Amino acid sequence: MVSSNTAPMSETRDHDELFPGSPKGRDDVILEVRNLRKYFPIKSRSILFSKVIGHIKAVDGIDLQIFRGEILGLVGESGCGKSTLSKTIVGLEEPTTGQVLLNGADIHHPESREQFMQMRRSIQMVFQDPYNSLNPRRLVKDTLREPLLIHNIEPKRQEEIVLEMLKKVGLEEYHALRYPHEFSGGQRQRIGLARALIMQPDLIIADEPVSALDVSVQASILNLMQELQEEFNVSMIFIAHDLSVVKHVSNRVAVMYLGRIVEIGPTDEVFDTPAHPYTVSLLSAIPFPDQDIKKKKIILEGDVPSPVNLPTGCRFAPRCYKAQERCHQEEPVLEEIRNNVWAACFYPESEKVIFLEMEDEQ
Repeated sequence: MVSSNTAPMSETRDHDELFPGSPKGRDDVILEVRNLRKYFPIKSRSILFSKVIGHIKAVDGIDLQIFRGEILGLVGESGCGKSTLSKTIVGLEEPTTGQVLLNGADIHHPESREQFMQMRRSIQMVFQDPYNSLNPRRLVKDTLREPLLIHNIEPKRQEEIVLEMLKKVGLEEYHALRYPHEFSGGQRQRIGLARALIMQPDLIIADEPVSALDVSVQASILNLMQELQEEFNVSMIFIAHDLSVVKHVSNRVAVMYLGRIVEIGPTDEVFDTPAHPYTVSLLSAIPFPDQDIKKKKIILEGDVPSPVNLPTGCRFAPRCYKAQERCHQEEPVLEEIRNNVWAACFYPESEKVIFLEMEDEQ
């Protein structure tokens, strides 16, 4: 099978080859990411001039589809490229190669200013740090009203729209006259959600929206995000380190490692029977409180390879507990393992390997 992560795009390739992990039979695509790469140059320092001596391959060949009304969970270790991918999708970073299509239009190459403004309305972002993402010198009402002013949306009802949105995220009208420093972390993130939703976008990218919050606050924010996602029927890319959070909120999950997606599929399938050894190792690290179930713990050896000097063959092979000689020589491509679960592995797992029921001692 041709790899969607390594091969150039071709109009002759079928739907599955171009977009591994996409649900079969669905055509309500909101976002298409095609062969996306984002490399950061490494330059030598010199008094007179500098030259590029290498590249950090933060995102290295991603093909992905997001459908209307779905939540895709994106997981992986720190430094695997999750945030860079999200910033490139939303337009905060320019891709090295590849395309990001929102409703069929290229985000990075709009045909007109009208199309550019429409795409800006259609995609929004919720940032990890709710305090630094808000202007400390502006009242909440001014922060929420700004996108309405820029896009000239219902000039006579803008204040009313702001107050309605505050109520939808669980805040009161009087909160509109306060500054960000007067709120708790959870309340600031509610304001961030209100700012993202006030334009009624088609897609929201949530980059670890609860990781900076207290555990007691995380559940309420997650439940609020799910309620608002259903109410507005907005698609979402939910980035997180906490796999239990991703399982709670997402319909599909994609696992990234060193700039590439190594496994993608329906959330229940991936969590119940992971195929890629990296996914297995991530899931084995989740604490499980049931004393009647024995959990197999997998500890990865070695360090994550440098994105500047990637290993030959499979990128996960130096740390993989199933690696064989072929893994160090050839790079695996994403292939369908079962039930729309795709994994880039020569020796994928085919059964549950994490939870093993304990024998009854009675």
